Amino acid sequence: MQIHKASKIEQCVSRDGTRYVLTQPYLDIQDGEGRMIATDGKCMAVVPVDVDAADVAGHVPAESLKTARKVWGKLTLNTLAVGEASVSVGDYQWKRPVDMGKFPNWRNVIPSPENDRTETLRVGINPELLSRVAEAIGAGEHVILEIPVETQGRYKGQVMNAIVVKPSDKGAVAGAFGLVMPVRLD
Repeated sequence: MQIHKASKIEQCVSRDGTRYVLTQPYLDIQDGEGRMIATDGKCMAVVPVDVDAADVAGHVPAESLKTARKVWGKLTLNTLAVGEASVSVGDYQWKRPVDMGKFPNWRNVIPSPENDRTETLRVGINPELLSRVAEAIGAGEHVILEIPVETQGRYKGQVMNAIVVKPSDKGAVAGAFGLVMPVRLD
């Protein structure tokens, strides 16, 4: 399997030991296409990976992905051999987690473009800026994003101003808010 070095899929695994099946990333292979999936039940990351015939779907130790980034250094793609019982990166080897349970069907929560009852609004947000603003306003664990969208005329459906970031947690700084400018997506 080859995964892009910029991916840190393990950032989205569960840290809750009672949700054991979600504590390691999962290699999903369907119709010859591979994806690494990580979720904690509140957020999910899906990263396409190149798989070969020897790779086997299942949980992949997060530590193996971290080591691959170190071992392969400046290469764009990090290579891991994902076998039935183990994962190898160069001279390093890990046993694959067994009996973790069935990984959830992550495809069930992906919005469907065929659903004609919804519209998708694409907004580019710099995640570092969003994180900095959330911390600066004392937002706690959650934020509310208010995205002003033009409702009429030539720019109908386009984001026209800064995105307002507000805390949503009790105990957060009352009345605080921040602004994040949208970024161009083309």
